[in-house]
Amino acid sequence: MLNTGATWNSRATAKAAGISHDKLQLWLKRKHPVGDGISGGGAQGVPRVFTFRGVMEIAYARAFVDQGMRPKEAFRAAAKVAYTTSRRSNGKGLDVVREAGFPFPPNKDGTLALAFDGRTEVVMTGEAILHGAFKSNVEAMTVVNIGRVFRDVCERMGFDADQVLREVYAGAPRRIENEHSALASED
Repeated sequence: MLNTGATWNSRATAKAAGISHDKLQLWLKRKHPVGDGISGGGAQGVPRVFTFRGVMEIAYARAFVDQGMRPKEAFRAAAKVAYTTSRRSNGKGLDVVREAGFPFPPNKDGTLALAFDGRTEVVMTGEAILHGAFKSNVEAMTVVNIGRVFRDVCERMGFDADQVLREVYAGAPRRIENEHSALASED
């Protein structure tokens, strides 16, 4: 069972992300990570610790770098995946269909991150070819299999990825009512 409030030190984070500790330290020194999943550090003897989403930011960035992106752009794309949800309108507000840092629920199609023109979109595998980027003038894009990266990280950390996803998405979708629908329902 994953405790999403737990933290990991830099060595455990590097191992989980599939990079060397030296590579992680270099990225941190260059201030590439952009999310809020990292705390501590900054003074001698004060270790950095990473939340699960912080670990996932590093792992997703590593995957983007492996596909040829520069680290700065890779971390910008990875932060979008690690720290934002995917939402769909339900007529009264929004349904969260993908929690931040995680792939889509296990009963859904696979999860891809598409990085192009300074943007990053997280889509289900079956929707990727229908994405507007494929119909526009985008010359090139970087695609990362978010589900595969997530499973690899879980395996390295000793978690069952399917169990983690079942726990994260228990009771899904999570609904977010917008203030306009809440006001309309009071009339």
